Amino acid sequence: LMRIWFYGSPIIWSENIVSERWRWVLTANPMTYILSGYKNALLYDMAPNIPALCVIGLASLVAVLAMLWVYSEHEHRIIKVL
Repeated sequence: LMRIWFYGSPIIWSENIVSERWRWVLTANPMTYILSGYKNALLYDMAPNIPALCVIGLASLVAVLAMLWVYSEHEHRIIKVL
């Protein structure tokens, strides 16, 4: 799964080579925005896409808070299994 995600993210290739037909795959991949932000800042001296990064950050925060809530609700079961 990690290898598919690696090759599905624009790490070793440019997102400009993707045709319009397959552009939705890049749009759905959150790593595209993060990697493009790094590329733009380090290679091209451009600002990253701040709104997209804020959405990814907010979604990550919600996911972490949800996992903390699930863990706190089931902590006794998790400890018993371990």
